[in-house]
Amino acid sequence: MSFEALIYNKFVTTAFNAGDYTADVSTWTVASGDVVANQWVKLLPKVLLWNIAIAATSTVGAGNFALSILLPNSMTTPFAAGSFALKPGYALNNGVIIQDTIVQVADSTHISIHRAGATYNAGNMSLYFTITMGVD
Repeated sequence: MSFEALIYNKFVTTAFNAGDYTADVSTWTVASGDVVANQWVKLLPKVLLWNIAIAATSTVGAGNFALSILLPNSMTTPFAAGSFALKPGYALNNGVIIQDTIVQVADSTHISIHRAGATYNAGNMSLYFTITMGVD
């Protein structure tokens, strides 16, 4: 990250890497054109503000699966897996708005996106959210 980004709090766009997007028990395909926004800024030395907009991706397999996204810029979080469940945005699953989508820590380098007490259907998946979280 540049010194300028720290001083002026400019958003930094994360370069696309398909390996940053995974699913735990199904398949999630994210192509470069699907990522509308993956931008972040550190507000303080240990506070991350992160915007994600991913449109028209493909999931294979229905069920209670979680989608994971790698934290930007090799950041890590000190929080334990499963901590700080947020509902910071929404998902579209086959054109249906899913407002019970939860974002939480998957491990020290990933966030997890899943439904609260429900399942996603295979097919078209879009995610839109902004989160603020602690990082190391």
